[in-house]
Amino acid sequence: MKAIIVCGIDTDIGKTYVSGSLLGQLIYNNVKVASYKPVQTGCESSSIDLEQQLALATEYCQARNSPKSLNNYLGNSKMCSYIFKTPASPHLAAREEQQDIKVAKILEDFEQYLNQHYAQVNLKNLITETYTKLDVLLVELAGGVLSPVNDLINNLDLINLFIAKCKEKEVEVEVVLVTAGKLGSISHTLAALSLLPQVDKLVYNYSLFAHNKQELDQQINEDNLNFYLNLQQVARSQKIVADNPLTLEQIKELEETDAVKQAYNLVTTYSLKDKYLITNTQLRKNLELSEIKKFLNLNSLLTNFF
Repeated sequence: MKAIIVCGIDTDIGKTYVSGSLLGQLIYNNVKVASYKPVQTGCESSSIDLEQQLALATEYCQARNSPKSLNNYLGNSKMCSYIFKTPASPHLAAREEQQDIKVAKILEDFEQYLNQHYAQVNLKNLITETYTKLDVLLVELAGGVLSPVNDLINNLDLINLFIAKCKEKEVEVEVVLVTAGKLGSISHTLAALSLLPQVDKLVYNYSLFAHNKQELDQQINEDNLNFYLNLQQVARSQKIVADNPLTLEQIKELEETDAVKQAYNLVTTYSLKDKYLITNTQLRKNLELSEIKKFLNLNSLLTNFF
């Protein structure tokens, strides 16, 4: 059992698109999945984001001539703790509709969705009397990492609580951070990487600006991705150097293809420019341990879970 938490650096960054692609890839590979949206705004009685996820997953499976894979989707578009009509941030939408968002309810629902048995659907799309547990609960959050859930709690708090609940229930958890190449996004991305307790995948939504005809926007889109890849290389090299303290003579004896020597060479190159490298320990840790995925379209491989 695994929980995958999809968060983003901002709103309209592509979380639903990435989640839909991820959902499609999982169910296509016979993984039993349901999607959960803690708070949905701008809707009447069901989640438009969960509906869009399923539509994207359907497109993914149909493109592979595998409509029966959709039977591995065990959720529905009402798997939300709160749904508000007001198209605003959760805390404002709740206030406008004179309701309170209770984090205790969100955690209760999260635990329930992790543990409950779901009705199976057969090839004729009919509910059977067979029930099964999930392999993956996919959670899509609203807004950015520090976007408020209510007047006191934000998404970062919620992620920490979800991770704690998963550890308590001995459920594996993965955090996916979605970013893109818009102007100003580097600051948001590095801030998120510095704050999040873990980032297993940094998904770079290249598709968001891939078709922009402005030359500068295309340059930013490409350069931002290279910036993160380079930063990750430095972070990993810093860790290798820290774990392998060597003298200059020992380094010289290593083969040029040796990963330790390459790490020392890279760190030395940057140290000659400036003695200060990546000093934020959580940023360095998340860069070191995460996978950076370039997301071009629904077919971009996002998971090796199966």
